[in-house]
Amino acid sequence: MTLPLRWRLLWACADMGRPINLLDWRERRRRECLRFWGLLFAGAWLIALALMAALRAEASSSLRGQNLRQENDRAVHQALVQREQPLRAEQQRRMRRLASEQKREATRRWQSMLLALSEQIPQQAWLKTLQWQGEALSFSGLANRFTALAQLATAVSQLEGVRAAESGPVRRDREGRWQFSYELLMEANNGSLR
Repeated sequence: MTLPLRWRLLWACADMGRPINLLDWRERRRRECLRFWGLLFAGAWLIALALMAALRAEASSSLRGQNLRQENDRAVHQALVQREQPLRAEQQRRMRRLASEQKREATRRWQSMLLALSEQIPQQAWLKTLQWQGEALSFSGLANRFTALAQLATAVSQLEGVRAAESGPVRRDREGRWQFSYELLMEANNGSLR
């Protein structure tokens, strides 16, 4: 039977009459165990502290980035607001210019219509009121003879650029003249009237 090397060494070194003291070995083993667990515990603490420091640095970096983004957003917003005011003013000027051009165009169209009407109206009829609103023109007047009313009706029906012509009631006033009224609707963007 062969003994393991460890036992053989112990057997060779040991004096047979003296007992072997294993207390040093136990003490050394206890210190090694305490050192191992102490290092493990300290390492765990260091890793936890490192993780907390990394998370805190990440949160700080994220907060800094968020603050920078907010500042940039505020700066962009302020720049847009400052730029918006002149753009709005320019847009309002363009809108006013466009509205005045549309009014002028409508006036030109009605002007040509009124000139054509004035040329075709009979001598015995004249206009008392003339009202223009958007695409509608209403007028009223007087005529000395009933035949003048018929001539006026044909003249109004022959006007170019009129979409609808509606005549109002015809009556006689105290002096025996015929009262008439018409409402004309202009065709949209009639090229012949420009």
